[in-house]
Amino acid sequence: MGEIGNGAIKTRDDVYKWYSRTLAIRQGEKIDKEYVDKLVDYLLKNNAIRDVNNQLVVTELGRASLFFYLRPDMLKDLMVNLD
Repeated sequence: MGEIGNGAIKTRDDVYKWYSRTLAIRQGEKIDKEYVDKLVDYLLKNNAIRDVNNQLVVTELGRASLFFYLRPDMLKDLMVNLD
């Protein structure tokens, strides 16, 4: 999500490009389309990111999640329960 926030990742396809430059890929860790789709869908469902004109952008909740090192679903639930 941080890479979406800093502009390195703007689309689902960008996830593969970004991941191809990581140490994990060099160590043999692979990701597939299903994994990327689940991850992006999870972030969308929990309002951590939005799809704006086919571009992924981080929401305020997403930025707070990054700042506090909390999973977006946990922060979302916390905010709902405080209202």
